[in-house]
Amino acid sequence: MTSNKDQQNTIEIADKDQLTRADKAILGKCGIFCGACDAYLGKAKAHAKELFENLGLSEEKVKNAAEHLLEVMDQVNYDDGIGCFFLGVNTKQYQSFKRILKIIAEEKIPSKENSEYEDFKDFQRVLRKFVGSPNCLGCGAGAGVAKSCPIAICCEERGYLTCAECPDIQLFHMCRTILEKQIPSMITDNCTYFRLITRRYMNWNVENLKKIIRKGYKKYIDEMREKVQKGFYAGQVISKEPVFKNLLGF
Repeated sequence: MTSNKDQQNTIEIADKDQLTRADKAILGKCGIFCGACDAYLGKAKAHAKELFENLGLSEEKVKNAAEHLLEVMDQVNYDDGIGCFFLGVNTKQYQSFKRILKIIAEEKIPSKENSEYEDFKDFQRVLRKFVGSPNCLGCGAGAGVAKSCPIAICCEERGYLTCAECPDIQLFHMCRTILEKQIPSMITDNCTYFRLITRRYMNWNVENLKKIIRKGYKKYIDEMREKVQKGFYAGQVISKEPVFKNLLGF
């Protein structure tokens, strides 16, 4: 835990008050840059939409869209419980969806004569949900997942825009203090969840927080926006290990 002396030695990030609403929206509290996240960019959703719109029209386009969708899902590691969360389905439904998606990508769309046809109808229902799901507006927008995120709750309670303002991060580069007023949720407390995020993103979020401390918010955001424009996205730094499943036990 941090002491009063530690708090007195922390660095104040001077340009915090210079940020626009759009700037704040794409700042993940934990150090994730939301502007590089697929939930924000909508790459997977775009491929899902292309697949959905071409069902029954162009087998080649459907196959290509399925291949691209699988690629993004694997890069973002949907199998680590993320797919169920994003699509609002249970594990069995998600596994069935991905299995049919692979069949479409590798072979062809199941027909009425095929034993997979009933599963294909379930696949279509999940695909509709995929296409209809809204893009994330960014953790800083204060909507969706951010409302229940223990890290976001902790930052809001302490008056931090991100964890970069916290003595734990500035001094130890890791969350060490559980928010006293926070009741652990089904997700877990802020400290444990920060460690989970850090493992999933292979320390990328912590390195981002360090950059904010060194450079300030504005320069960090400008650099990240430029990086994303050049092709970077968070799927390139996400661990392929079952981080959520291992640490949260599902």
